[in-house]
This record gives sequence, C-alpha cells and structure tokens, in this order.
Amino acid sequence: MENTVSGVRYGLPDLRPTCSRMPNVGAQPAHNRWIGLVTCLLNRASHCGSCIAAIKLGEMAYLKPGWFTTKIFNPIAKATGMGETLTVTARHTKKPQRIPVISVDVDGAKYLVSTRGETQWVKNVRADPNVKIGSTEYVAREIPEQDRPPILAAYRKRAGRVVEGYFERLPHEADHPVFVVTPKR
Repeated sequence: MENTVSGVRYGLPDLRPTCSRMPNVGAQPAHNRWIGLVTCLLNRASHCGSCIAAIKLGEMAYLKPGWFTTKIFNPIAKATGMGETLTVTARHTKKPQRIPVISVDVDGAKYLVSTRGETQWVKNVRADPNVKIGSTEYVAREIPEQDRPPILAAYRKRAGRVVEGYFERLPHEADHPVFVVTPKR
C-alpha cells in the first residue's frame, strides 16, 4: 500500500494503523500504537470491535475495570475472602492499595497474575516490590514473557471461567504480567 492524499502517491509505505483482525498485510495493528487506538475509536464502523476493548498505550495492554467492579465487586470480594487480598504501596501517594487476587502455586513457588494487563497494582509492584498477601509479607519479582505460559495455564485452570474473558480480549502472554512472590525473612 502507498500513502495517498487526494490521489497523490508519495511512495511511502502506508503505516496507518488498522484493526489487528482486519486483513491488511504490512500495516501495524492498532493495538500497538496509541495513535492507532485514536484512529480506531474514531472509525469504529470500519473495524471489528476487538481493538476498542483493550487500551494499548506503549507495550502493554490494559482492560480498565468498570464502575461495578471497582465500587461493588472488589470490596465485596475483599470483605468475604474471595481469593486473597494483595496490598501494595501506591507509587505516587505511598498509601496502601488493596486488591483481591487469586494466587497460583507452580512447582512450589507462589505467583500473581494480572488478568487485566498493566494495571495500577502492577505498576506499583514494579515501583516497590514489597507486597503483602493477607498478613504475610513478600518480595515480588516479575517473570519474563518466555517463562509465563506454564504459570498462565495453571492460573487459568485454578481461576476458572471467571478469567476466560480477559484472556480472550488479551490473548498474548506479554499482556499478562506475572510475578513470583517469595516470603520475606
């Protein structure tokens, strides 16, 4: 493809972003570029819709939770003990941030998985790896992408259907940060 403006060809490759599910060989998917997201949002009718759900700013995607999840479900999940409560230190305010999580044990190690991509708690753990799960203090270390598949498979098996929608909307291992947590001594 070539860039054209009012029928004039410039001989440059067409780098306009398109939806990743649309057949357009050589074009960079909209999910990889911020400008692509804006273009995709403005031109919804010409896209399949898969690129609307995930926000991709830079390298990682993020599925922003809705009002119901943040205001109703998460507080109920923490109060009733559904899963575990992860406590991290917010990187800007230094206040504790509490999030319900499901941890998974693989080969004797405990892992945390972010099903929604690069969330605020992920950014906070990267800034300060000292976390608490329940009342136990841990140090978190991010796992490289190539080592994530067996952990993600175990996580999906343990968490069940609750997380399948996130993995359908963010199918790549790179979109799901994984941390191994080791107890502090």
